[in-house]
Amino acid sequence: MPSYYPRFACTGGDCRFSCCDGGWKIAFNKKDYLKIKRAAKSPELEQLCETTCRCIRDTNSNSYAEFRLPDGRCGFLNGQNLCSLQIECGHDTLPKVCRVYPRTERYTPYGKECSMTPSCDAVLDILWDMPDSIDFIEEELPHAPRITALFAPNELLFPEVRAQCVDILQARQFSLDHRMLLLGMVLNMLKEQLLAAEQQPKEWAEQPLDLTVWQQKVGLLLEGAASGHMFDTLSGNTQMFLSNHLLTVLVTQSHEMLDKVQTMLGLKRGEKEESLRVDPECYLKTAAQVQAFLAQHAHFMENLMVNNLFYLAYPRTATAEALWQDYVALCNLYSYYKFCITASCVEEVSKERVFWAVARCSRDLLHNAQGAAELRTQFFAHNSDSLAHMAILILG
Repeated sequence: MPSYYPRFACTGGDCRFSCCDGGWKIAFNKKDYLKIKRAAKSPELEQLCETTCRCIRDTNSNSYAEFRLPDGRCGFLNGQNLCSLQIECGHDTLPKVCRVYPRTERYTPYGKECSMTPSCDAVLDILWDMPDSIDFIEEELPHAPRITALFAPNELLFPEVRAQCVDILQARQFSLDHRMLLLGMVLNMLKEQLLAAEQQPKEWAEQPLDLTVWQQKVGLLLEGAASGHMFDTLSGNTQMFLSNHLLTVLVTQSHEMLDKVQTMLGLKRGEKEESLRVDPECYLKTAAQVQAFLAQHAHFMENLMVNNLFYLAYPRTATAEALWQDYVALCNLYSYYKFCITASCVEEVSKERVFWAVARCSRDLLHNAQGAAELRTQFFAHNSDSLAHMAILILG
């Protein structure tokens, strides 16, 4: 787990972006639903439960019921931004999704991992207040099961590959933009090796890939990047960058973010075509101000991306396709953060506005499976998944 994981504490009514007012779906299983329904409640809370807690019996076992969120706000959330259900019936009556958020646990080829989503205000505060690089805590599991049998051979490469990714994201001799590009070059080399291995006879594929050659190439690449001018000739494409993320806002149906983006870009209709054209002037001016502000807190964006790499259990190493899908998704997330932070800071650049944008983006992309799947389809269907296109996303 990340070293800061045990430090998390819900700020309750003081939270600036309450998870109970996020405009997202709060679904839970039948066990949690029955526990809420059977709990002893006052007549007022019983009435509130009738209007807020709804059984939907989705085929997904974790979506048997849900809380209604009129106007995006949970019906149990009172005027002090506290949960009426928790106050009267206790913490244990809450469904698991509410009890554990923003924490999550999953099994990977490395073992049982604990992490936290950056869609929570309190998590962002922790990441902001950590000027040193994130480190991780390892503990032996009692009676640890032999989970390696559950994974395909190349999935067992995951711990080594992710450790290399974390090292690159924390290589502060490079800008974070350049670290993201280096990560792409490194994973592209591994993708080529995986593709070659996938063409081999089946009996060869039953053994995990030997990473020795890849690790040697990574070492040479990083050495060359540190001593040369690898990134001097690279530049972004602002119009393509803005158009890409305008599409992201529309796909994720983030109405709050769309309002800010419309203000920033002064959206215009093309005279001869239906596609939206954008004016980059306000964006470029605000982006420069945001960059200067975040330069004083450069560790924050690094911590955010390392947290996300761990939270998402990226990159999957089972196949070349899965590996590259995860890199493309990570690039889009990083780039979307930059875009939305800028959009939220048009009137004023501040920590609070940065946090709002990161929390909103995280909810739109990390907790919106349908939107994320549609974006992934867009990238790969239109051949927008190349390393060159990722450079445009990263550099803006």
